[in-house]
Amino acid sequence: AGFYEDVTAVQYHADCCAVPSLSSSIAKLLISKSPRHAWIAHPRLGGAKDEDDDAHDPAASKAKALGELIHRLMLGVGGEIVVIEEDSYRTNASKAARDEALAKGAIPVLAHKLPEAEIAVKEARAQLDQMGYDYVYRDGRKEVVLVWEENGIWLRAMLDNLHIDEATKTAEIRDLKTVGRSSHPE
Repeated sequence: AGFYEDVTAVQYHADCCAVPSLSSSIAKLLISKSPRHAWIAHPRLGGAKDEDDDAHDPAASKAKALGELIHRLMLGVGGEIVVIEEDSYRTNASKAARDEALAKGAIPVLAHKLPEAEIAVKEARAQLDQMGYDYVYRDGRKEVVLVWEENGIWLRAMLDNLHIDEATKTAEIRDLKTVGRSSHPE
């Protein structure tokens, strides 16, 4: 149990705990689908490669890849960004470059996709600054893994940004999310 700042996203998603633990992704499957879905998706139980159920959905996979890139650019931590000078992943060379980057925990990105992510980060940063949240994702601890036990169940969470104010004994936790559609409440 504790706070850990040296756990990579790959280690976290593989379940870095001593025994199989519950993450929010697995809990979401447990509640929204079934215990069997959660078991199958858990990296140390059913052993599915990924906790997310979007492998069959290319649009979801592309959105996830863009979200990971934006996350890396905004927080300044995570896997190395590997720019692939191709217009798509249709060629064997581009697929091999992508797969090699993923195998080493890097974030592959097609060269023409990088500016989109950089603009998104610039705009998000400007909005945060205008709202008086200029410290968010700049200061504090980033990608902090929490591990704890409750009633015999081990749980884990990765916090994108954690600010602890020792003077007031308070903490702020921020989790960066990207959306592929309007985030307007309606």
